[in-house]
Amino acid sequence: MLGILAVAAIAKGQSNYRIAGIIRDAQSKLVPGATITLLKAIDTSVVKFTASNGDGQFELDKLDGGSFLLKISSVGYLPYTSRVFQLGEKQPLIRFDSLSLSPQAGSLEGVTVISRKPLVEQKIDRTIVNVDAAVTNVGATALEVLEKSPGVQVDRDGKLAGTITTDEGDAPALDKIKRLVA
Repeated sequence: MLGILAVAAIAKGQSNYRIAGIIRDAQSKLVPGATITLLKAIDTSVVKFTASNGDGQFELDKLDGGSFLLKISSVGYLPYTSRVFQLGEKQPLIRFDSLSLSPQAGSLEGVTVISRKPLVEQKIDRTIVNVDAAVTNVGATALEVLEKSPGVQVDRDGKLAGTITTDEGDAPALDKIKRLVA
């Protein structure tokens, strides 16, 4: 029983190493939300990862000893990879206080999101046809747009089945609809 406890204590002691640091940019501003990945030096397999907090600080704890690399990445910055370092009894804590990320050339200054209404919107009590959403509706009459709309039935004589409601209320007579331009 004591042998098992001794092995457990030794194993726990081997997983008690830490890495900590602060991420800054070239102007010494803190970089929050950077991804910090600890890699094994021998095969670059991922050991553990975290993100820097709002103050650019990070900590990786409960680590085993060995040879490692630290890789840091953040949007708008070039990735950083450290030199190989040893974590073990001689160095149970390694601090990276001067990690600086270089800005990525040609990074975006902003993004413009453009949204368009869908051609057909299905509501609980109605179907809405957004005339502006289809390029094929340019220059078409209201009747031609309605003929292409789902759920609208037009016979050979151009007569509509059902009730049509516009922003102004019920649709005008069929002869007036034919004259409306979409």
